[in-house]
Amino acid sequence: MIFQALFDSMDFSAWIVLGFVLLLIIDFVKNGKPANFPPGPWAAPLVGNVLTSLDFKTMGKIAKKYGPVFSVRKGSERLVFISGHKMVKEALVNQLDSFVDRPVVPLFHVIFKGLASAKST
Repeated sequence: MIFQALFDSMDFSAWIVLGFVLLLIIDFVKNGKPANFPPGPWAAPLVGNVLTSLDFKTMGKIAKKYGPVFSVRKGSERLVFISGHKMVKEALVNQLDSFVDRPVVPLFHVIFKGLASAKST
């Protein structure tokens, strides 16, 4: 009975606002920053850091602000970047087991015909 009265009292614009608020809440819950995750620039709801380019100059500026290990969110995917010779060496030599499991990108399967990376022979 209460739901019926609420349903009858809401017009189309109220439903649109309610849907948008629900999308924002779902995005916040689903894409919230996990504990102990590297810092990074603020990500807009639903789209993340889509307007942040991934070129060397921009990544250098972000690394100066957030440190040699930082994260950027593109849509719902979180990308972690490592910059600086010392940190890259630490990651790839001393912590190699942590970087073995790479994400599967469907576009790579299309471009490289099922291979995860292009290998030169």
